[in-house]
Amino acid sequence: MPCQAGQSQNKHRQTFWLIMPRAITAALLTLVLLLAAPARVLAEAGAEPLAEGVCVAPQGWWSSANLQPPYEDPANGDAPQTDCNFQQWSWMAFVHWMQTNPRTGQPLFLSLPTPEDLATTNRVRSALPLPKGLTMSVRFAKPLPAAILAELRAAAGARGTSASSINQAAGGALIDPNGRALYYTTHMNRTYADFARQYMGSNYAKADPDLNFPVGSTVLKAAWRVVEPGEDTSTLFTTEANIEVLDVDAQGNLITASPRSYRKELMALTGVHVVGAVNDHPEFIWATFENTNNAPNLPDGMSANSDSAVSDQDWLFYKAGTAASASNQSNAVYPPDPSSSHPDVKVAYQIDNETQKITPVTNVFRMFAHGGAESSPADPGTNRVADIDSANADFTATIAAGNDSIKPVFSNYHLIGSVWINTAVTPLEPGLDLVASSVGSINLANSVLETFFQTPGQNCFTCHNTNPFNGDPDKNIAISHIISGSLPPSPASIR
Repeated sequence: MPCQAGQSQNKHRQTFWLIMPRAITAALLTLVLLLAAPARVLAEAGAEPLAEGVCVAPQGWWSSANLQPPYEDPANGDAPQTDCNFQQWSWMAFVHWMQTNPRTGQPLFLSLPTPEDLATTNRVRSALPLPKGLTMSVRFAKPLPAAILAELRAAAGARGTSASSINQAAGGALIDPNGRALYYTTHMNRTYADFARQYMGSNYAKADPDLNFPVGSTVLKAAWRVVEPGEDTSTLFTTEANIEVLDVDAQGNLITASPRSYRKELMALTGVHVVGAVNDHPEFIWATFENTNNAPNLPDGMSANSDSAVSDQDWLFYKAGTAASASNQSNAVYPPDPSSSHPDVKVAYQIDNETQKITPVTNVFRMFAHGGAESSPADPGTNRVADIDSANADFTATIAAGNDSIKPVFSNYHLIGSVWINTAVTPLEPGLDLVASSVGSINLANSVLETFFQTPGQNCFTCHNTNPFNGDPDKNIAISHIISGSLPPSPASIR
Protein backbone atom coordinates (compact mmCIF):
# COMPACT_ATOMS: atom_id res chain seq x y z
CA MET A 1 0.00 0.00 0.00
CA PRO A 2 2.75 2.51 -0.97
CA CYS A 3 2.09 6.26 -0.82
CA GLN A 4 5.07 8.58 -0.32
CA ALA A 5 2.98 11.72 -0.02
CA GLY A 6 0.73 10.16 2.59
CA GLN A 7 3.74 8.84 4.50
CA SER A 8 5.37 12.26 4.58
CA GLN A 9 2.16 13.87 5.77
CA ASN A 10 1.81 11.26 8.50
CA LYS A 11 5.34 12.04 9.76
CA HIS A 12 4.66 15.75 10.06
CA ARG A 13 1.24 15.20 11.58
CA GLN A 14 2.63 12.83 14.23
CA THR A 15 5.42 15.23 15.18
CA PHE A 16 2.91 18.05 15.50
CA TRP A 17 0.52 16.12 17.74
CA LEU A 18 3.32 14.97 20.01
CA ILE A 19 4.23 18.51 21.02
CA MET A 20 0.68 19.75 21.63
CA PRO A 21 -1.27 19.40 24.89
CA ARG A 22 -3.93 16.72 24.59
CA ALA A 23 -6.95 19.05 24.91
CA ILE A 24 -5.64 21.41 22.21
CA THR A 25 -4.71 18.43 20.02
CA ALA A 26 -8.24 17.04 20.19
CA ALA A 27 -9.79 20.38 19.27
CA LEU A 28 -7.39 20.98 16.40
CA LEU A 29 -7.81 17.44 15.09
CA THR A 30 -11.56 17.94 14.85
CA LEU A 31 -11.06 21.26 13.08
CA VAL A 32 -8.54 19.84 10.60
CA LEU A 33 -10.84 16.92 9.74
CA LEU A 34 -13.80 19.18 9.25
CA LEU A 35 -11.82 21.50 6.98
CA ALA A 36 -10.44 18.52 5.08
CA ALA A 37 -13.88 17.13 4.28
CA PRO A 38 -16.68 19.64 4.77
CA ALA A 39 -18.59 18.57 1.66
CA ARG A 40 -21.08 16.12 3.19
CA VAL A 41 -21.52 18.11 6.38
CA LEU A 42 -22.38 21.20 4.34
CA ALA A 43 -24.57 19.20 1.96
CA GLU A 44 -26.78 17.97 4.79
CA ALA A 45 -27.08 21.57 5.99
CA GLY A 46 -28.50 22.52 2.58
CA ALA A 47 -25.35 24.10 1.14
CA GLU A 48 -24.16 23.89 -2.47
CA PRO A 49 -24.32 20.47 -4.21
CA LEU A 50 -21.31 18.21 -3.90
CA ALA A 51 -18.57 18.52 -6.48
CA GLU A 52 -18.42 15.73 -9.03
CA GLY A 53 -16.01 12.95 -8.04
CA VAL A 54 -16.31 13.51 -4.28
CA CYS A 55 -17.01 10.21 -2.49
CA VAL A 56 -18.89 10.92 0.75
CA ALA A 57 -21.77 9.54 2.79
CA PRO A 58 -25.15 9.84 1.02
CA GLN A 59 -27.11 12.89 2.05
CA GLY A 60 -29.33 12.17 5.04
CA TRP A 61 -27.73 8.85 5.94
CA TRP A 62 -26.26 10.07 9.24
CA SER A 63 -29.76 10.91 10.47
CA SER A 64 -31.29 7.61 9.28
CA ALA A 65 -32.58 4.91 11.63
CA ASN A 66 -29.84 2.61 12.99
CA LEU A 67 -27.37 3.80 10.33
CA GLN A 68 -28.00 0.76 8.15
CA PRO A 69 -25.49 0.08 5.33
CA PRO A 70 -26.98 0.15 1.82
CA TYR A 71 -27.52 -2.60 -0.77
CA GLU A 72 -28.54 -5.18 1.84
CA ASP A 73 -32.27 -5.31 1.08
CA PRO A 74 -32.96 -7.99 -1.55
CA ALA A 75 -36.54 -6.70 -1.81
CA ASN A 76 -35.48 -3.54 -3.65
CA GLY A 77 -32.51 -4.97 -5.53
CA ASP A 78 -30.32 -1.86 -5.32
CA ALA A 79 -26.68 -2.84 -5.82
CA PRO A 80 -23.38 -0.91 -5.83
CA GLN A 81 -22.45 0.28 -9.31
CA THR A 82 -19.53 2.69 -9.00
CA ASP A 83 -16.21 2.44 -7.18
CA CYS A 84 -17.47 5.06 -4.73
CA ASN A 85 -20.52 2.91 -3.94
CA PHE A 86 -18.27 0.12 -2.66
CA GLN A 87 -16.20 2.51 -0.51
CA GLN A 88 -19.43 4.03 0.83
CA TRP A 89 -20.77 0.60 1.79
CA SER A 90 -17.48 -0.21 3.55
CA TRP A 91 -17.55 2.93 5.67
CA MET A 92 -21.29 2.75 6.35
CA ALA A 93 -21.00 -0.90 7.43
CA PHE A 94 -18.05 0.01 9.68
CA VAL A 95 -20.00 2.85 11.30
CA HIS A 96 -23.09 0.67 11.72
CA TRP A 97 -21.19 -2.06 13.60
CA MET A 98 -19.00 0.35 15.59
CA GLN A 99 -22.01 2.40 16.76
CA THR A 100 -22.73 2.14 20.45
CA ASN A 101 -25.12 -0.55 21.60
CA PRO A 102 -27.41 1.32 24.05
CA ARG A 103 -27.90 -1.86 26.07
CA THR A 104 -24.19 -2.58 26.67
CA GLY A 105 -22.45 0.74 26.00
CA GLN A 106 -20.05 -1.19 23.74
CA PRO A 107 -19.80 -1.22 19.93
CA LEU A 108 -22.61 -3.21 18.37
CA PHE A 109 -20.32 -5.83 16.83
CA LEU A 110 -19.14 -7.05 20.24
CA SER A 111 -22.63 -8.46 20.89
CA LEU A 112 -22.61 -10.61 17.75
CA PRO A 113 -22.18 -14.42 17.70
CA THR A 114 -18.65 -15.80 17.49
CA PRO A 115 -17.34 -19.05 15.92
CA GLU A 116 -17.35 -20.58 19.42
CA ASP A 117 -21.08 -19.94 19.58
CA LEU A 118 -21.57 -21.92 16.36
CA ALA A 119 -19.29 -24.79 17.33
CA THR A 120 -20.79 -25.51 20.73
CA THR A 121 -24.20 -25.81 22.30
CA ASN A 122 -24.90 -23.71 25.37
CA ARG A 123 -24.54 -26.82 27.55
CA VAL A 124 -21.16 -27.77 26.06
CA ARG A 125 -19.95 -24.17 26.11
CA SER A 126 -20.80 -23.81 29.80
CA ALA A 127 -18.62 -26.85 30.54
CA LEU A 128 -15.59 -25.35 28.78
CA PRO A 129 -12.99 -23.37 30.77
CA LEU A 130 -14.10 -20.12 29.16
CA PRO A 131 -14.56 -17.03 31.35
CA LYS A 132 -17.58 -14.82 31.00
CA GLY A 133 -17.27 -11.82 28.73
CA LEU A 134 -15.20 -11.11 25.64
CA THR A 135 -12.52 -13.76 25.07
CA MET A 136 -9.55 -13.35 22.73
CA SER A 137 -7.11 -15.82 21.22
CA VAL A 138 -3.72 -15.54 19.56
CA ARG A 139 -3.59 -16.46 15.89
CA PHE A 140 -0.98 -19.13 15.24
CA ALA A 141 0.40 -20.11 11.85
CA LYS A 142 -1.48 -22.81 10.00
CA PRO A 143 -0.70 -24.70 6.77
CA LEU A 144 -1.52 -23.11 3.44
CA PRO A 145 -3.03 -24.91 0.46
CA ALA A 146 -0.18 -26.41 -1.57
CA ALA A 147 -1.01 -24.52 -4.76
CA ILE A 148 -1.16 -21.17 -2.96
CA LEU A 149 2.01 -21.90 -1.01
CA ALA A 150 3.87 -22.65 -4.25
CA GLU A 151 2.58 -19.43 -5.80
CA LEU A 152 3.58 -17.37 -2.77
CA ARG A 153 7.03 -18.92 -2.70
CA ALA A 154 7.48 -18.14 -6.38
CA ALA A 155 6.39 -14.53 -5.78
CA ALA A 156 8.77 -14.25 -2.85
CA GLY A 157 11.64 -15.60 -4.93
CA ALA A 158 10.90 -13.08 -7.65
CA ARG A 159 11.30 -10.29 -5.08
CA GLY A 160 14.48 -11.79 -3.71
CA THR A 161 12.99 -12.60 -0.30
CA SER A 162 12.73 -15.88 1.54
CA ALA A 163 9.49 -17.84 1.41
CA SER A 164 9.37 -17.84 5.20
CA SER A 165 8.65 -14.11 5.23
CA ILE A 166 5.13 -14.70 3.94
CA ASN A 167 4.14 -17.84 5.80
CA GLN A 168 1.71 -16.02 8.09
CA ALA A 169 -0.93 -15.61 5.36
CA ALA A 170 -4.14 -16.26 7.29
CA GLY A 171 -2.28 -16.98 10.50
CA GLY A 172 0.91 -16.47 12.50
CA ALA A 173 1.71 -14.80 15.80
CA LEU A 174 2.48 -11.08 15.68
CA ILE A 175 4.49 -9.73 18.64
CA ASP A 176 4.31 -5.95 19.06
CA PRO A 177 7.29 -3.75 20.05
CA ASN A 178 6.20 -4.02 23.70
CA GLY A 179 6.69 -7.78 23.52
CA ARG A 180 2.99 -8.64 23.71
CA ALA A 181 1.21 -10.93 21.28
CA LEU A 182 -1.64 -9.60 19.17
CA TYR A 183 -5.05 -11.16 19.83
CA TYR A 184 -7.99 -11.72 17.49
CA THR A 185 -11.77 -12.07 17.54
CA THR A 186 -14.37 -12.97 14.89
CA HIS A 187 -17.99 -11.79 14.97
CA MET A 188 -20.95 -12.63 12.68
CA ASN A 189 -24.36 -11.10 12.34
CA ARG A 190 -27.34 -13.41 12.82
CA THR A 191 -27.94 -13.80 9.07
CA TYR A 192 -24.40 -15.07 8.55
CA ALA A 193 -24.36 -17.25 11.68
CA ASP A 194 -27.69 -18.95 11.01
CA PHE A 195 -26.74 -19.74 7.41
CA ALA A 196 -23.24 -20.99 8.29
CA ARG A 197 -24.62 -23.26 11.00
CA GLN A 198 -26.77 -25.04 8.38
CA TYR A 199 -23.79 -26.08 6.25
CA MET A 200 -20.90 -26.65 8.63
CA GLY A 201 -19.17 -30.03 8.89
CA SER A 202 -21.05 -32.95 7.39
CA ASN A 203 -23.87 -30.64 6.26
CA TYR A 204 -21.54 -29.16 3.63
CA ALA A 205 -22.50 -32.07 1.34
CA LYS A 206 -26.14 -30.90 1.37
CA ALA A 207 -25.35 -27.52 -0.22
CA ASP A 208 -25.75 -27.02 -3.96
CA PRO A 209 -22.48 -25.92 -5.59
CA ASP A 210 -23.95 -22.53 -6.58
CA LEU A 211 -25.68 -21.83 -3.26
CA ASN A 212 -24.71 -18.37 -1.94
CA PHE A 213 -24.75 -16.69 1.45
CA PRO A 214 -27.91 -14.58 1.82
CA VAL A 215 -27.75 -10.86 1.15
CA GLY A 216 -26.98 -9.01 4.38
CA SER A 217 -24.62 -11.67 5.75
CA THR A 218 -21.78 -9.88 7.57
CA VAL A 219 -18.64 -11.00 9.37
CA LEU A 220 -16.05 -8.88 11.19
CA LYS A 221 -12.53 -9.95 12.15
CA ALA A 222 -10.77 -7.73 14.69
CA ALA A 223 -7.17 -7.42 15.87
CA TRP A 224 -6.40 -6.27 19.44
CA ARG A 225 -3.21 -5.31 21.26
CA VAL A 226 -2.58 -5.30 25.01
CA VAL A 227 -2.50 -1.79 26.48
CA GLU A 228 0.60 -1.05 28.56
CA PRO A 229 0.18 0.60 31.99
CA GLY A 230 0.10 4.38 31.60
CA GLU A 231 -0.20 4.22 27.82
CA ASP A 232 -2.09 7.03 26.06
CA THR A 233 -5.14 5.39 24.49
CA SER A 234 -6.94 8.57 23.44
CA THR A 235 -6.83 7.51 19.76
CA LEU A 236 -7.79 3.87 20.36
CA PHE A 237 -11.03 2.14 21.22
CA THR A 238 -10.33 0.01 24.29
CA THR A 239 -12.24 -2.63 26.22
CA GLU A 240 -11.48 -5.20 28.87
CA ALA A 241 -11.25 -8.80 27.68
CA ASN A 242 -10.11 -12.23 28.79
CA ILE A 243 -7.01 -13.23 26.84
CA GLU A 244 -5.36 -16.62 26.63
CA VAL A 245 -2.21 -17.02 28.71
CA LEU A 246 0.74 -18.08 26.56
CA ASP A 247 3.81 -20.22 27.07
CA VAL A 248 6.78 -21.58 25.10
CA ASP A 249 7.33 -25.31 24.61
CA ALA A 250 10.61 -27.19 24.82
CA GLN A 251 11.28 -26.54 21.12
CA GLY A 252 10.83 -22.78 21.46
CA ASN A 253 7.39 -22.65 19.87
CA LEU A 254 4.76 -20.22 21.16
CA ILE A 255 1.77 -22.12 22.57
CA THR A 256 -1.24 -21.58 24.78
CA ALA A 257 -0.57 -22.38 28.43
CA SER A 258 -1.57 -25.76 29.81
CA PRO A 259 -3.94 -26.05 31.52
CA ARG A 260 -5.77 -23.46 29.45
CA SER A 261 -6.07 -20.22 31.39
CA TYR A 262 -6.97 -16.57 30.89
CA ARG A 263 -6.19 -13.20 32.39
CA LYS A 264 -8.13 -9.96 32.11
CA GLU A 265 -6.36 -7.14 30.25
CA LEU A 266 -7.28 -3.79 28.71
CA MET A 267 -7.23 -4.33 24.95
CA ALA A 268 -7.08 -1.78 22.11
CA LEU A 269 -8.69 -2.29 18.71
CA THR A 270 -6.05 -1.89 16.01
CA GLY A 271 -7.58 -3.37 12.86
CA VAL A 272 -10.82 -4.84 11.58
CA HIS A 273 -12.08 -6.54 8.44
CA VAL A 274 -15.69 -5.69 7.60
CA VAL A 275 -17.04 -8.24 5.11
CA GLY A 276 -20.58 -8.37 3.77
CA ALA A 277 -22.77 -9.90 1.06
CA VAL A 278 -24.78 -7.26 -0.79
CA ASN A 279 -27.18 -7.35 -3.74
CA ASP A 280 -25.53 -8.85 -6.84
CA HIS A 281 -22.32 -9.58 -4.89
CA PRO A 282 -22.45 -13.03 -3.24
CA GLU A 283 -18.64 -13.06 -3.15
CA PHE A 284 -18.94 -10.36 -0.43
CA ILE A 285 -17.33 -6.92 -0.32
CA TRP A 286 -14.07 -7.26 1.62
CA ALA A 287 -13.08 -4.05 3.39
CA THR A 288 -10.35 -3.45 5.94
CA PHE A 289 -9.78 -0.65 8.45
CA GLU A 290 -6.77 0.23 10.60
CA ASN A 291 -5.94 2.64 13.37
CA THR A 292 -4.07 5.59 11.87
CA ASN A 293 -1.10 4.99 14.22
CA ASN A 294 -0.60 1.28 13.42
CA ALA A 295 2.33 1.34 11.03
CA PRO A 296 4.05 3.48 8.39
CA ASN A 297 3.43 3.05 4.69
CA LEU A 298 6.38 1.74 2.70
CA PRO A 299 7.74 4.91 1.03
CA ASP A 300 7.17 5.15 -2.69
CA GLY A 301 10.12 3.66 -4.55
CA MET A 302 11.57 1.83 -1.53
CA SER A 303 12.00 -1.92 -1.85
CA ALA A 304 10.55 -4.19 0.81
CA ASN A 305 14.09 -5.62 1.07
CA SER A 306 15.78 -2.25 1.55
CA ASP A 307 18.18 -1.70 4.44
CA SER A 308 16.84 1.85 4.74
CA ALA A 309 14.47 2.78 7.56
CA VAL A 310 10.80 2.88 6.66
CA SER A 311 10.10 5.74 9.10
CA ASP A 312 11.89 7.92 11.65
CA GLN A 313 8.79 7.84 13.89
CA ASP A 314 7.60 5.26 16.42
CA TRP A 315 4.28 3.58 15.56
CA LEU A 316 2.18 1.06 17.46
CA PHE A 317 3.82 -1.80 15.54
CA TYR A 318 7.05 -0.22 14.33
CA LYS A 319 10.13 1.11 16.11
CA ALA A 320 11.64 4.24 14.54
CA GLY A 321 14.62 3.59 12.31
CA THR A 322 13.94 -0.09 11.63
CA ALA A 323 14.99 -1.17 8.15
CA ALA A 324 12.38 -2.40 5.70
CA SER A 325 14.32 -5.65 5.39
CA ALA A 326 13.98 -6.21 9.14
CA SER A 327 10.22 -5.57 9.12
CA ASN A 328 7.23 -7.78 8.24
CA GLN A 329 9.37 -10.81 9.04
CA SER A 330 7.52 -13.90 10.21
CA ASN A 331 9.19 -16.12 12.80
CA ALA A 332 7.23 -19.13 11.54
CA VAL A 333 8.74 -21.87 9.39
CA TYR A 334 6.51 -23.73 6.97
CA PRO A 335 6.94 -26.55 6.30
CA PRO A 336 8.73 -27.33 9.58
CA ASP A 337 12.47 -28.03 9.47
CA PRO A 338 12.95 -31.50 11.03
CA SER A 339 16.69 -30.90 11.42
CA SER A 340 16.14 -27.85 13.65
CA SER A 341 15.91 -27.92 17.43
CA HIS A 342 12.83 -25.71 17.05
CA PRO A 343 11.38 -26.83 13.69
CA ASP A 344 8.35 -24.51 13.58
CA VAL A 345 10.16 -21.20 14.18
CA LYS A 346 13.34 -19.56 12.92
CA VAL A 347 14.28 -18.20 16.36
CA ALA A 348 13.14 -19.88 19.56
CA TYR A 349 10.56 -17.77 21.34
CA GLN A 350 11.27 -16.69 24.90
CA ILE A 351 8.58 -15.59 27.34
CA ASP A 352 8.37 -14.12 30.81
CA ASN A 353 5.46 -16.15 32.16
CA GLU A 354 4.47 -13.49 34.68
CA THR A 355 4.52 -10.41 32.41
CA GLN A 356 3.76 -12.39 29.21
CA LYS A 357 6.50 -10.41 27.44
CA ILE A 358 7.75 -12.30 24.40
CA THR A 359 10.77 -12.16 22.08
CA PRO A 360 11.46 -11.83 19.20
CA VAL A 361 9.18 -8.88 18.37
CA THR A 362 7.80 -7.92 14.96
CA ASN A 363 8.17 -4.57 13.22
CA VAL A 364 5.47 -3.80 10.69
CA PHE A 365 5.03 -1.55 7.68
CA ARG A 366 2.11 -1.29 5.28
CA MET A 367 3.20 -2.28 1.79
CA PHE A 368 0.15 -0.93 -0.09
CA ALA A 369 -1.32 2.30 1.30
CA HIS A 370 -4.64 1.80 -0.51
CA GLY A 371 -4.47 -1.95 -1.00
CA GLY A 372 -3.21 -1.59 -4.56
CA ALA A 373 -6.25 0.45 -5.66
CA GLU A 374 -4.04 2.52 -7.94
CA SER A 375 -3.20 -0.64 -9.91
CA SER A 376 -6.80 -1.68 -10.56
CA PRO A 377 -8.22 -0.59 -13.95
CA ALA A 378 -11.18 1.73 -13.51
CA ASP A 379 -13.84 3.36 -15.64
CA PRO A 380 -12.89 6.70 -17.24
CA GLY A 381 -13.17 9.49 -14.71
CA THR A 382 -12.87 7.11 -11.74
CA ASN A 383 -9.98 7.53 -9.33
CA ARG A 384 -10.07 4.68 -6.82
CA VAL A 385 -7.43 6.23 -4.55
CA ALA A 386 -9.28 9.56 -4.52
CA ASP A 387 -12.51 7.75 -3.65
CA ILE A 388 -10.89 6.07 -0.63
CA ASP A 389 -9.19 9.27 0.52
CA SER A 390 -12.36 11.32 0.09
CA ALA A 391 -14.50 8.79 1.98
CA ASN A 392 -11.93 8.62 4.78
CA ALA A 393 -11.83 12.40 5.15
CA ASP A 394 -15.61 12.75 5.14
CA PHE A 395 -16.50 9.94 7.54
CA THR A 396 -13.71 10.66 10.03
CA ALA A 397 -14.61 14.36 10.06
CA THR A 398 -18.25 13.57 10.79
CA ILE A 399 -17.37 11.13 13.57
CA ALA A 400 -14.86 13.54 15.12
CA ALA A 401 -17.42 16.36 15.04
CA GLY A 402 -19.61 14.36 17.39
CA ASN A 403 -22.46 11.93 16.84
CA ASP A 404 -24.80 10.33 19.35
CA SER A 405 -24.49 6.93 17.65
CA ILE A 406 -20.73 6.35 17.57
CA LYS A 407 -17.85 7.25 19.87
CA PRO A 408 -15.53 10.02 18.56
CA VAL A 409 -12.51 7.72 19.04
CA PHE A 410 -13.51 5.88 15.84
CA SER A 411 -12.46 8.95 13.84
CA ASN A 412 -8.92 7.57 14.35
CA TYR A 413 -9.60 4.58 12.09
CA HIS A 414 -9.44 4.69 8.32
CA LEU A 415 -10.38 2.55 5.35
CA ILE A 416 -7.40 0.98 3.60
CA GLY A 417 -9.55 -0.27 0.74
CA SER A 418 -12.19 -2.71 -0.47
CA VAL A 419 -12.06 -5.60 -2.94
CA TRP A 420 -14.83 -7.37 -4.85
CA ILE A 421 -15.41 -8.88 -8.30
CA ASN A 422 -17.41 -7.59 -11.27
CA THR A 423 -20.22 -10.12 -11.04
CA ALA A 424 -21.97 -8.62 -14.08
CA VAL A 425 -19.04 -9.85 -16.19
CA THR A 426 -17.77 -12.76 -14.07
CA PRO A 427 -20.47 -14.25 -11.84
CA LEU A 428 -19.37 -16.12 -8.73
CA GLU A 429 -19.20 -19.86 -9.43
CA PRO A 430 -17.28 -22.86 -8.10
CA GLY A 431 -13.72 -22.91 -9.37
CA LEU A 432 -13.62 -19.21 -10.29
CA ASP A 433 -10.21 -17.54 -9.93
CA LEU A 434 -11.38 -14.74 -7.68
CA VAL A 435 -7.95 -13.12 -7.40
CA ALA A 436 -7.68 -12.73 -11.17
CA SER A 437 -11.24 -11.36 -11.18
CA SER A 438 -10.61 -8.87 -8.37
CA VAL A 439 -11.71 -5.25 -8.62
CA GLY A 440 -10.81 -2.34 -6.33
CA SER A 441 -7.92 -2.77 -3.87
CA ILE A 442 -6.49 -5.78 -5.66
CA ASN A 443 -3.53 -6.20 -3.24
CA LEU A 444 -5.63 -5.68 -0.14
CA ALA A 445 -4.12 -6.69 3.21
CA ASN A 446 -4.34 -5.39 6.76
CA SER A 447 -0.92 -4.70 8.27
CA VAL A 448 -1.86 -6.29 11.61
CA LEU A 449 -4.18 -9.04 10.35
CA GLU A 450 -2.03 -10.18 7.39
CA THR A 451 1.37 -8.78 8.30
CA PHE A 452 3.31 -11.41 6.37
CA PHE A 453 0.87 -11.70 3.50
CA GLN A 454 1.33 -8.25 1.99
CA THR A 455 2.21 -9.51 -1.46
CA PRO A 456 1.63 -8.12 -4.98
CA GLY A 457 -1.05 -10.09 -6.78
CA GLN A 458 -2.63 -11.47 -3.59
CA ASN A 459 -5.62 -10.33 -1.56
CA CYS A 460 -8.48 -11.65 0.57
CA PHE A 461 -9.61 -13.92 -2.27
CA THR A 462 -6.31 -15.81 -2.25
CA CYS A 463 -7.57 -17.87 0.67
CA HIS A 464 -11.26 -16.98 0.65
CA ASN A 465 -12.50 -18.69 -2.49
CA THR A 466 -14.74 -21.55 -3.55
CA ASN A 467 -12.17 -24.29 -2.86
CA PRO A 468 -12.30 -25.74 0.68
CA PHE A 469 -8.71 -27.06 0.24
CA ASN A 470 -9.43 -30.44 1.80
CA GLY A 471 -10.63 -32.52 -1.12
CA ASP A 472 -14.32 -31.67 -0.78
CA PRO A 473 -16.02 -30.28 -3.89
CA ASP A 474 -15.76 -26.62 -4.81
CA LYS A 475 -18.82 -24.64 -3.71
CA ASN A 476 -19.61 -20.95 -3.49
CA ILE A 477 -20.15 -21.18 0.29
CA ALA A 478 -16.55 -22.41 0.78
CA ILE A 479 -15.58 -18.73 0.55
CA SER A 480 -16.37 -18.69 4.28
CA HIS A 481 -13.56 -20.05 6.46
CA ILE A 482 -16.13 -20.64 9.17
CA ILE A 483 -17.68 -23.24 6.86
CA SER A 484 -14.55 -24.53 5.11
CA GLY A 485 -12.65 -24.58 8.40
CA SER A 486 -15.30 -26.85 9.91
CA LEU A 487 -14.66 -29.57 7.32
CA PRO A 488 -12.43 -32.50 8.31
CA PRO A 489 -8.99 -32.29 6.68
CA SER A 490 -7.91 -34.86 4.15
CA PRO A 491 -4.91 -37.01 5.18
CA ALA A 492 -2.70 -35.15 2.71
CA SER A 493 -3.45 -31.80 4.37
CA ILE A 494 -2.44 -32.90 7.88
CA ARG A 495 1.08 -31.96 8.93
